[in-house]
Amino acid sequence: MRDERKNKTELVRELRTLRAKLKRLEKSEEKRRRLVDELCESEEQYRSLIEAAPDVVYTISAEDGSLTSLNPAFERLTGWSRAEWLGKPFMGIVHPDDVSEAVETFQKALRGERLALYQLRILSKSGEYLVGEFTTTPFVKSGKVVGELGIGRDITERKQAERALAMSLSEQKTIMETIPDIVFVLDLNGNLVKWNSSLEKVTGYSSEELLGKPTVDFFDKEYQPVIAQAIRKAFEKGYNEVESPLRRKNGTTIPYLWNGSVLRDGKGSVIGVAGVGRDLTERKRAEEALEEKARINQILVDALPCVALLLQSGTREIVISNEAAVKVGAVSGTKCYATWAQRETPCPWCLAPNLWATGKAQHLEVEALGIVWDAHWIPLSEDLYMHYAFDITERKLAEEEIKSLAKFPSENPNPVLRVDPSGVVLYANEASQSL
Repeated sequence: MRDERKNKTELVRELRTLRAKLKRLEKSEEKRRRLVDELCESEEQYRSLIEAAPDVVYTISAEDGSLTSLNPAFERLTGWSRAEWLGKPFMGIVHPDDVSEAVETFQKALRGERLALYQLRILSKSGEYLVGEFTTTPFVKSGKVVGELGIGRDITERKQAERALAMSLSEQKTIMETIPDIVFVLDLNGNLVKWNSSLEKVTGYSSEELLGKPTVDFFDKEYQPVIAQAIRKAFEKGYNEVESPLRRKNGTTIPYLWNGSVLRDGKGSVIGVAGVGRDLTERKRAEEALEEKARINQILVDALPCVALLLQSGTREIVISNEAAVKVGAVSGTKCYATWAQRETPCPWCLAPNLWATGKAQHLEVEALGIVWDAHWIPLSEDLYMHYAFDITERKLAEEEIKSLAKFPSENPNPVLRVDPSGVVLYANEASQSL
């Protein structure tokens, strides 16, 4: 009888320990679900920003130079669909004469260098070449450069405006007034001699105040040497550009990008510089928002107590992976199945049935690497999936152990009850029924 009471006590103690363990697991699961919701919301905001950007936002793979992502602005500006270029080498859309420069800037990005603005001619679907102005940066994931991240702006109209400055005075004036950007002409001394109405609207100066005004007077003192040097280089090289805030008459400033080309008379002698200034306010906001969203996303992803991956459906490349994913071999910039093929085991991230074909969210429990995963696949767009996988091995073992222990009381000749904290009877063996 004493042994039976001892066995009963030990069983009860084990059951209590397992229940406490399950409660801890439930709390942990509630926390990670909250983090998942926050991450999904942040990812949605980040994706919305990219989708709505007026300029082309793209990424190029370091592995083979193929385009790995393009936002909708690419289709609007070039006429191509994204599907026609995703997965293909970026050199194919660049003008043959510009390919060498494009490759050089790409290699610099892979070396981790930040590049100044540069221009390339891009093939549109109509067969015409657009002039694009690009700013690029290394595409870094988990501390490793995996490609190039860039923003391209269509400046075809601006280039046409610059060429138009060589036309007759009457034609120049008509065209200059149709351009929303600031158009200006400087004499050999760097003084303002011609401009469109945009300069007056932006700065608040009248035409009388602007005539003959030294260019450096439109900038704060700290930027005046930069502008003076940029004008000198434009005369020396024939073309130059510089980024510098424009100071208004009221003292406020606006970020601007300035491009200048030398003007020549009929004999080929340099007589001045003609240029265009573009307001960078919206671009700056977009770039800052992109950087902040990327930073927040990485923090949220790394904070998740689970494997978290952003997968590209076309190439099945891992675009983003958190620290938990890296620990099990899922590294950004690699094909999600490649690592597991080397281990001769199924890729745990590709086990959802017909995942890539259906384009629908899926959830199931899978076993891989000796671990039971609670896996979720969530489509973010036609070519991006968010994947979360939680290690529920410990929970499954605890559940099985509870089921196993629950069998013993039925064989006990003494009454045995299992009651929850609210007093509800969860289990009663046969002997307890005689009570």
